[in-house]
Amino acid sequence: ESARRKVLEVPDKASIAESYYPVGRQVFLGQALSNGRSRMIELGLVDLSADSRRRLATLVERWSWAPPDSRVSVPRLSIHLLSPEEVRFHGNVDVCIIGPELVGCDAAYVNNLRQQLPDKVVICILDARTYSFGLVEQLGRLGVDDVLIDSATSEEFFRRIFLLQRRVQSKKRGRLIVVDAARGG
Repeated sequence: ESARRKVLEVPDKASIAESYYPVGRQVFLGQALSNGRSRMIELGLVDLSADSRRRLATLVERWSWAPPDSRVSVPRLSIHLLSPEEVRFHGNVDVCIIGPELVGCDAAYVNNLRQQLPDKVVICILDARTYSFGLVEQLGRLGVDDVLIDSATSEEFFRRIFLLQRRVQSKKRGRLIVVDAARGG
């Protein structure tokens, strides 16, 4: 019976998150919508250290978790943990979330990121010690679409992602490829 209890015990979320988010792995969270046609949202979590990226992933997991008996429908998320150097190789993210460590160290990086991902949503997450109106104003000038505080609710997080994605999706444009000369046999 004691062996059975050990099998049924569930570890706390912090220990799951530490082992669940190795650097460079892709993790799927959330549930499909009731009609089964939900599109997965690709999130790129960008911060300086692997530890801070794991903390961001834990925060997003907390926001995206819905109890099984609730009637709330949470979209499916695909999370990519990225260092600032890896962002240019992962242009397929829908939303890029920048962590507080990177914003506190180099806020001007946001401008470079906006140039690399011009048609993507960029959100900065700030903690209580780095949050100030002056920083929010500076980030807005550098190209951030929105700023969230790490104490935000799940509802606030998803509302901002949905509304910002709708605005960006309406601006999408096609790519035209012109072949000047063709060779063939």
